[in-house]
Amino acid sequence: MDPKYFLSPFVLHQLRYAKHYLHFLKHQSKVASNKKYYQKHAGKRCFIIGSGPSMASTDISALQNEHVIALNSFFMNPQCNEVLKASKPEKYYLVPPNHPPQTAEEWVETLKTMQQKIANPLPMFWGIDYNKDHWRTLIEKNQLFEKFDIHYFYSGINTRDGYHLKKSHLNLAGMTLSASNALVNALSLALYMGFSEIYLLGFEHNHICVQKP
Repeated sequence: MDPKYFLSPFVLHQLRYAKHYLHFLKHQSKVASNKKYYQKHAGKRCFIIGSGPSMASTDISALQNEHVIALNSFFMNPQCNEVLKASKPEKYYLVPPNHPPQTAEEWVETLKTMQQKIANPLPMFWGIDYNKDHWRTLIEKNQLFEKFDIHYFYSGINTRDGYHLKKSHLNLAGMTLSASNALVNALSLALYMGFSEIYLLGFEHNHICVQKP
């Protein structure tokens, strides 16, 4: 039987924290550059855009006049460049940490497609964690997004096992929340930047309505 079943949630949380913190130290100086974004947009509003099916039939062109944080595969949306083309108000792109079952080679092909489709070299935030083939390795090794303003954030704080949210954990210049949903990372970034009005678009969880073959 797995030894973790004999440990309390508190002990599990501390062990996971220690494991990730030791790995985070390798990226600490890189992640620290995010400090310049702290409270940059205090009191402003922003729109976080997901890739739900509603985005395929919704006219979101007016968002070019808003602060935007686009996520994941939004680069496949036909309105992507129309929304992200303006540098003022600022536009951002966030991608959470990557994981198997996709291989490093498959991820690199996706990154190359993404680089080709996004016309505006906007600031990008890439999540990294304990995964050895994380975004930083793939991007730097393959010299991708060289015209973009690339930043990394480290997702290492376990949000399971009785975790209670702390404001200090919404720190994109340190080790921040580990989550299975990119929206949590995007909300952390938006709050870190100081946005006081945050609107969510395209986050319907339609997978619960799709029958599996």
